[in-house]
Amino acid sequence: MKNNKGFTLIELLVVIAIIGILASVVLASLGSARNKGKDAAVKSQMANMRAQAELYSQANTGTGTAAGYGTASLCSAGMFNTGTDNLSNLVSGLTTAGATGVVCGSTPTLWSVGATLPSSSSSYWCVDSTGKSQTEPAAPAAGATACV
Repeated sequence: MKNNKGFTLIELLVVIAIIGILASVVLASLGSARNKGKDAAVKSQMANMRAQAELYSQANTGTGTAAGYGTASLCSAGMFNTGTDNLSNLVSGLTTAGATGVVCGSTPTLWSVGATLPSSSSSYWCVDSTGKSQTEPAAPAAGATACV
């Protein structure tokens, strides 16, 4: 009687196929987790943006209680568009986090900012001066000063 030691080719192929299937399932799950992490980063940046806008409001009204952004609106003020302040740094942080679009609307007393969520290019995370933070199905309208 012949005593062969080792595995047959069929057994090896079955094990390799099973490992391949398991690896593809794990990689698909990692992609989903990665997108959720990017969404969380965008939401965090937006929350920081709200806090920074309120600090700017208090610093520029002189009273510390009235909501106002000086004579210019938040979006058109240099504080949002230049690279020397915290809000513009947060906007570039949104891009780094995966947001492909940032929409801002404001008046001298109200503002809203929306950014795309990386997990869905059609969903926006919106924050505004009234304290709302929510997902919106479309970009806030140009000049909108509140989340819908």
